[in-house]
Amino acid sequence: MRRVITSLLFGLGLLSVIACVDKEAEEPNSYPISDADSTTVDSEEVPDEDMIWRQPPDIAFSGLDNVMEHVHSTSTQLAYSSVPDVVQMVVTNSSEWDIVSEPGYEISRKKGDDWVLLDMSHITFEQENDSIKIGESKTFNINLFSDKLSYNEGVYRIRKLFSFEWARFEQDIEIVIE
Repeated sequence: MRRVITSLLFGLGLLSVIACVDKEAEEPNSYPISDADSTTVDSEEVPDEDMIWRQPPDIAFSGLDNVMEHVHSTSTQLAYSSVPDVVQMVVTNSSEWDIVSEPGYEISRKKGDDWVLLDMSHITFEQENDSIKIGESKTFNINLFSDKLSYNEGVYRIRKLFSFEWARFEQDIEIVIE
């Protein structure tokens, strides 16, 4: 009896292995969505919004590389003898993509080798999303909110968020308050 049960279990195990091998042969372009999920998806299907891809399309990487390499920001003035009300940030888009500025920005102060964010949680930004077309530049008036934030002498970084098609990226300028 034991031999019969062992033979049956071995046969069932062998059949399940064969079924898995045949399944893989039928769907060579399939891959698991995650390690925890054994569901497979044909790589040519359009995914649901909730689906998590292991690797985004190659064009996303090349697009982001192009934008990161060809979008530059500068300040019209690098050093100030006192805290200015507004700093001008000029962003030039020489990439192959139109970009859009996100509302708001963050300001950090250099402390040693680190950047310390100023608490801007009580600040309301009025700036809207602005588009910068391919080959264009745009000047952003960055309000330092000197009436609401405390500044000392030092180096400050202003970081603004931008986006294009499917990615977000940051642009920074640094100023010195003497």
